[in-house]
Amino acid sequence: MVAVSSTPPLPYRIVRQVAGFATRSFYQVRTYGSPPSGDRPMVVIANHPNGGIDPMLVAAAFEQRLHFLAKSSLFDAPGLGAILKAIGALPAFRRQDGSDTSKNASTFEATRSVLTSGGTVCVFPEGTSHADSKLRQLRTGSARIALDAAADGAPVLIVPVGLLYPQRDRFRSEASVFVGDPIDVRQWMTTRGADPDGFDPADPAVVRALTDATTSALRTVTINAEDHELIDLAARLAGATHRTPDGTPDPATQSAWAAALDAAAGTAEGDAVITEIRAFFELLNESGLRPVDLPQLDVLTTAPTLLKDAAATVTLVPAAVFGSVTGGPAFHTTHAISQVVGKQGVGAASIKVGAALVVYPLWAVVVWFLAGRHGPAAMSSTSAPKGQSAALRGGLIGAIWLTHLASRPIFQSEGDRWRRNLLALRLRRSPALRAKLQASSIELDGLIERLRAAGTSA
Repeated sequence: MVAVSSTPPLPYRIVRQVAGFATRSFYQVRTYGSPPSGDRPMVVIANHPNGGIDPMLVAAAFEQRLHFLAKSSLFDAPGLGAILKAIGALPAFRRQDGSDTSKNASTFEATRSVLTSGGTVCVFPEGTSHADSKLRQLRTGSARIALDAAADGAPVLIVPVGLLYPQRDRFRSEASVFVGDPIDVRQWMTTRGADPDGFDPADPAVVRALTDATTSALRTVTINAEDHELIDLAARLAGATHRTPDGTPDPATQSAWAAALDAAAGTAEGDAVITEIRAFFELLNESGLRPVDLPQLDVLTTAPTLLKDAAATVTLVPAAVFGSVTGGPAFHTTHAISQVVGKQGVGAASIKVGAALVVYPLWAVVVWFLAGRHGPAAMSSTSAPKGQSAALRGGLIGAIWLTHLASRPIFQSEGDRWRRNLLALRLRRSPALRAKLQASSIELDGLIERLRAAGTSA
């Protein structure tokens, strides 16, 4: 019997806080949608593009305690195995690992206990982490877990979570957590004309049908296409057609465009229009414009706006330079460790985050020591109490840390800010450019109509 309480145990809370701190330090995390409220039992399913980072990001997005299913071999790893047991993770015995799959019976008993007690289980149903351009075929385990508990009367929800990393191993790049609409398993049984209190959870047809439903749900919160070139093109289309209020591409829109491109690809008309869309964006780029410029014909720049933006730049950019330079030693040391380890692809970010959890605290100790001997704190220590000297050194470390984290986002946002301002000034001064952008928007609308028609007829 797995104990489930409304308040997660201390080991889980500690690991969750460390995981949240690490992932939100390494990435600029954006969350779309929100987990279901209340105490309904849930099976959280997520795609798996980034190794050990994925469970950390999912755990940080949910207030509930998540009982992760992890491959059984991880429980034998020194240190990691103890952490997994402490947070209530459950072993999955996989044939490809040479494990005795009959042991999964006890794991299913444990997941049923969690769910019937109102807890939450998290599964990565692709079975392995990968860098493919689309979801791999989902294993049936998550559907079987949900059906098993639902047959016991638990009002189980299956919650799809999409994880998106445009540059998965780059420090302070974006990471999106996209929480989709849940599937109420008992209600799903009712819509299929089955008795939610009298179905066989081991029926292969029911298991396969729910697996197909969860696949569709997970596809709506992930970006899937036949190859990465189509995904890149989907990102351009998303930027050209829709932007979130903070100026970032919307993952839901990217997902929809990737699906549209994938549906059209492989047909004569679809391949032709995809080629034309690529050529359109290449010509736009040669003109010094980007896809995100197309929705900005109504952008206006006034003198007060320019003054306000200039004041922000004068304030923020020096702070970003300070953080970039002073945090540079720790950053480059972490990068060097990852290069020595040589891990590439889906595991690279995990190595960097793990190294950073060691390197950055050591870097803080070095800064503390140097500031005590050579910094402002040293000059004040002769006349100020030790507590005040410590506060100065702590404040210096905090300032360096915050500006270091903010440096790349500041450089990026300030670059985007002034590019928008310059575009607005150009549009104001050049009717020809405004007309060109308007014509480009109309041309893109026509290409989009053809793309949708090709996808519909495929």
